[in-house]
Amino acid sequence: CQPRDVAAARPPLFDQPDCFTENRYLWEPAKKLWCCREVGIGCSMTSMPFDCRHNLANFKEEWSGEKQQWCCAAEGVACS
Repeated sequence: CQPRDVAAARPPLFDQPDCFTENRYLWEPAKKLWCCREVGIGCSMTSMPFDCRHNLANFKEEWSGEKQQWCCAAEGVACS
C-alpha cells in the first residue's frame, strides 16, 4: 500500500476570484472583501459590517456571536 498525498487529491475550496478584469461595481460582497484583503483592489468599495478592533479585548463578553464569526473569518481576530 502506497502512502497517498491527501492534499493533491482534495479539490480546491473555491475558485480564486479574478480581481483584475471585471467591473468592480458588479462584484458580490464576498469577492470585494477577498480582493481587498488578499490583493488590495476594491477596498474603497468594501463596506465592513463590523468594527473588529472595537472592544477586541472584551469580545467574548461584549460581541454578538455573529460579529465574532464574521471577524474571525474576515480578519482572523476573536477566533477563540
